[in-house]
Amino acid sequence: MRPRAFTRFAAREDGDVRTELRSEGPNLRVIIEIARTRAHPFVTSAEWLNVQGTITAIESFAGADWCPAEIAFVSPHRQSDSARAKFPDTRFLVGQPNTATTVGKALLTQPTIADVSSASVLR
Repeated sequence: MRPRAFTRFAAREDGDVRTELRSEGPNLRVIIEIARTRAHPFVTSAEWLNVQGTITAIESFAGADWCPAEIAFVSPHRQSDSARAKFPDTRFLVGQPNTATTVGKALLTQPTIADVSSASVLR
């Protein structure tokens, strides 16, 4: 399953990041815990780096036009206008218990871009 592979990869990539998957109705919430940063004054920067990494991983199979329905941040700071412009249809939550993003479960059952490309080559 793609989400589990992602959590294993993320743990190897950065030992201070722990990911957890939580089922929420039609969505899967990808929770990103960053060790020792919760009280850091620049936690927003670390959160954005990890959220962007998660989004990039999801885009690798969902396509570059995919956009999360929601991004949650521990930091109480409002997100920048440029962030909101990049994700115009995304709901941003601040001051949350976890840094997270959501992905629709239905998306995870669709063939990947690589699967579709391979199938067309084989025809």
